[in-house]
Amino acid sequence: MSELILHHYEASPFAEKARRIMGLKGLSWRSVEVPMVMPKPDLMPLTGGYRKIPVLQIGADIYCDTHLIARELEQRFPDQTLFPMGDRGIAYGIGAWSDHAFFDDILTIVMSSAENWEARMREDRKQLFSEADWAGAKAKLAHARTQVRAHGALIEAQLSDGRRFLYGDAPGFVDLQASHMFWFCWRNFPDADEMFAGFERVRAWEERIAALGHGNVSPIESGAAVEAARLAESTTQPWVDPDDPQALPLGAIVDVAPDDYGKEPAQGELLVYGPDRIAIRVEGERTGNIVIHFPRLGFRVDLSESQRS
Repeated sequence: MSELILHHYEASPFAEKARRIMGLKGLSWRSVEVPMVMPKPDLMPLTGGYRKIPVLQIGADIYCDTHLIARELEQRFPDQTLFPMGDRGIAYGIGAWSDHAFFDDILTIVMSSAENWEARMREDRKQLFSEADWAGAKAKLAHARTQVRAHGALIEAQLSDGRRFLYGDAPGFVDLQASHMFWFCWRNFPDADEMFAGFERVRAWEERIAALGHGNVSPIESGAAVEAARLAESTTQPWVDPDDPQALPLGAIVDVAPDDYGKEPAQGELLVYGPDRIAIRVEGERTGNIVIHFPRLGFRVDLSESQRS
């Protein structure tokens, strides 16, 4: 099997979730440090224009979003499971809370200080989070802080019986789905201890998750990763869910984009679509033929304009 190559940057909570998946599974992987702001000249050819991170590359197969990265790594490396309690459905589902409700409140706190950012970062993030209320962030700061504390209270309650992890004595994906947001808070907010005051179990739990590490990491240059994709061949086979409500035809040219933010679509030939994933085949000058995979939940797939006419 081709090497695992993770495209990410250090400060992202979503990238930290992916790194912790590697750590829980004890995997060896190559690290590509992606720029925090656009342009991202060696990432975009691999993703068809999708700009968010993390992105996992395995040969000529490219996996976008932590949920799909988790699914793929669990399938390929089942021995050290992400689901020690068999909680596959709820463990994926909890991401709708952490990556949206919890993240949105954290984002408001972050945006409230945007006037102090370097101009390039501020403009990039305003483009990325184009539908966020940048002008009203300061007015919402106190409320956002109370909400972040309320999110912490949920985890404190889950741990109140003395369990070490959210579902018992073994860590799993459900823990990783929640812990990355607390990691971000303690890393970036000087008053995080105040926001989570009295939640000693949450802090101890987050430290146990952090102690799992990130696996065995070695760097690789971004250009070498692109070349690795060009030299490889995708192992993905065409598949369609016969009960899918959209009933899109395989081989159609489609646009795939997140439905929350960073909505720039990737375009390609539809190869796989079902309840858990979408995959498109893309041919690039630098990458050759690659297949880009997205989770179905939280992503839109539509016929491209040329296919609709």
